[in-house]
Amino acid sequence: PRRHPGLICTVLLRRRGKAGPLTVMSCDNLPLNGNTARDSVLAFARLVDQDLATYIAQEVPFPNAMVDRITPVTKPEQIDILKQEYGVEDGWPVVAEPFLQWVVEDKFVKGRPAWEKACSGPNESVLFVDDVEPYELMKLRLLNSSHSAMAYVSLLACHKFVDEALTDIDVLTFLRAYMNEVVTTLVPVAGVNFIEYRAKLVERFSNPYIKDTLARLALDGSQKFEATLGRALVEHFKGCAACNFDVLALAFAAFLRCCATSTFDGIAPSPDITIDDPKKSLLEPLATDALRCCVQEHESGDALDVEAEDAWRAKGEQATSSFLSCVFGKGVEDFSELSALVYKHFTSLVFRGMRDCLASYRQEQLLRIKAEIAATYEVLRTLQRQEILLTPPEEAEATTIEVTS
Repeated sequence: PRRHPGLICTVLLRRRGKAGPLTVMSCDNLPLNGNTARDSVLAFARLVDQDLATYIAQEVPFPNAMVDRITPVTKPEQIDILKQEYGVEDGWPVVAEPFLQWVVEDKFVKGRPAWEKACSGPNESVLFVDDVEPYELMKLRLLNSSHSAMAYVSLLACHKFVDEALTDIDVLTFLRAYMNEVVTTLVPVAGVNFIEYRAKLVERFSNPYIKDTLARLALDGSQKFEATLGRALVEHFKGCAACNFDVLALAFAAFLRCCATSTFDGIAPSPDITIDDPKKSLLEPLATDALRCCVQEHESGDALDVEAEDAWRAKGEQATSSFLSCVFGKGVEDFSELSALVYKHFTSLVFRGMRDCLASYRQEQLLRIKAEIAATYEVLRTLQRQEILLTPPEEAEATTIEVTS
């Protein structure tokens, strides 16, 4: 055998009836990697030895595992530092953040290594759990999809590095709001406080020593968005009001804007942004079509041609729907509210720019929050008046709550 399924089958065949089964542990950075490894090994075994396939299916565990650590691309200067300051010559050292989490499905034969004892600091942990998938979904949606979302938003705001972008209060506000929206798609995860987890993510993203580039995060956007949010869109947002995914829509609009690489009627593509995506040949024409409709709608509005304006808007929303379907598959093609909201944000990005849109969004959120605070105080004051009416005078001093605005 020359590939891993055949090699694993060979080892298991030789051990069968002698040393017995062992645990096959996949460390590939794929969702449910143990299941994938099991499927490939069983497929090979069924082709060569059905009895071996039955043995593997019944006796050999393939635990799933998930690793969480940000590892940006190694730069030449880091290779030089390692050589000059530590005397180590390494052609490709791996640079990583201090944080490290490994979540492993506790499904082993004949015991397991005590990897948790290897953790030496507060930023390191190995968790053995019954089900890895909730942790995996949490990471995919809150870490990976947030990386993609902030990449396109930050590139359009003319940032280059992740930590630099998060010193921009408008980008930081967007990221926090995005996470607040995405977290609603998750089920509770044992041992995890989502508020603390999101705060830790922002802290990790802001690490100035990692110098992770936004261009790296923007690679393969269609694949990353589909892998991290495709299931969430279908399961959690179908039938929801558009306001429930407003920040996601802004993120998708930023990706759409970055893919509109053609110049149309004086509207030029965003500077210094190169889209490297496996679906680039499909996405660029759709994004350019959305841009064309956007410009024509704007011109029709200036000419007070309401009928033409509405027609171009409808075409723009359809182009946006086709773009989203190309990214996420046909499961989202009926999400007309989402397409309309993404196109609305896209139009704002084309004519106002990302910085202005982000600043306006932050101000709108502040006004909304202040209004909600004022309404809450009014409810409390009403309750306090009712409490005074119902409380005997001798108990009033002990029970009255002071409410200030």
